[in-house]
Amino acid sequence: MVRAPYSYEIGELGSGDLITVEQGFQTDFASVPRLLSPIVARWGQHGKAAVVHDYLYLDQGRYKKQSDEIFREAMGVLGVARWKKFLIYRAVKWFGGGSWSSNLKRRERGVDRVQPLPVRLVEGRT
Repeated sequence: MVRAPYSYEIGELGSGDLITVEQGFQTDFASVPRLLSPIVARWGQHGKAAVVHDYLYLDQGRYKKQSDEIFREAMGVLGVARWKKFLIYRAVKWFGGGSWSSNLKRRERGVDRVQPLPVRLVEGRT
């Protein structure tokens, strides 16, 4: 669960095209197929890009192809190795359709993956 909102600016710095991941957004980070799990972890250098990608797949305010391209761009900004960026991007491009469709159905049913955080987390207490 995202504890504080954060934004990613698409394209050149100053473009004003922002994706803001809301506080309380529930993510599974990178959905890595079992076959690739020895090579690509669910979380790592690509983690924040994966959260933005999850958010784009849930929000669906852009096309799937655009969401995947933003994911690839964000991994580049984070310094993910070219081979790993290529592998992860191809995986979501080829296999992300199921997630895209299931998120569309969830949205149609009114399922929300943004939950309010408990007060102790918002205030930073344990």
